[in-house]
Amino acid sequence: MKGKDFQSFIQQLPKNESSLHLLDYASLFRLKLIHNLVGDVKDKTILDLGCGNGSISYLLWYLGANVYSVDISKQALFDTKNLGTGFDSNICQGDATMLPFKPESFDLVFCVETLEHIQDDQTAIKQIEKVSKSGGTIVLAVPYSSRADAAQDSVKNYRYYSFKTMKNRLFSEHLRFQYMFFWYFPLLKLLEMLRVRVLFTVLGYLVEPKNEKIKPKTGGRFASSLTAFYNTRFWRRLAMPVLLKVFDLNMLFKNLPYSDDVFLVFTKTENPFC
Repeated sequence: MKGKDFQSFIQQLPKNESSLHLLDYASLFRLKLIHNLVGDVKDKTILDLGCGNGSISYLLWYLGANVYSVDISKQALFDTKNLGTGFDSNICQGDATMLPFKPESFDLVFCVETLEHIQDDQTAIKQIEKVSKSGGTIVLAVPYSSRADAAQDSVKNYRYYSFKTMKNRLFSEHLRFQYMFFWYFPLLKLLEMLRVRVLFTVLGYLVEPKNEKIKPKTGGRFASSLTAFYNTRFWRRLAMPVLLKVFDLNMLFKNLPYSDDVFLVFTKTENPFC
């Protein structure tokens, strides 16, 4: 059943190994930020551009939105389509620089961790601008580095953005900038340094799911054991909610450019001088 509470979202997540990315603490913290950001999206039409593993599409669908999941990768679309029972998204293979949608189609557009892979990111921004409704919201997320420069970025298949290159490449005449925030520093980075997933995997070795429906079916031992731990009642009902509360402290650093990841929020306006 669909709902708005993030805790209920956690509890109903798919319990198979192929959905491991949905159960991971870093992914869930990012989804929690998005959950808080979007507000009420029930019955709104939303584009998840560069949907990847489908986690954002899944969250938006759960919140009641009409979701279009677009990616150039067939594998990404396959993974998105098969996330969970009942999940319903409009799957479409497409190029971000040539979107197959009519102008003014979407109330909200997400393009998260995608633009850095697109050589002509400025054309992608123009396409996002075109398909967004006037007054609609656009949410971008890109990797940040103060050392990034346009000359260096233009020859890479994966780029970082500085404040200067963000303004030069991602800002558009009809996209009014609202705000930005950094999200991956410092608590998440600390856990990465401590390699806590290895600890969770060790704990997963000790867990033998009694319910066949949540027992890992395929994949390596590491992923199977990590999935087993993430599916324990201890993780879903106690440890993860507490950890997400702790992660909220990260937002104390949201205006400090020390993270590798930054969200940018825009509103589309027909009058560039407004």
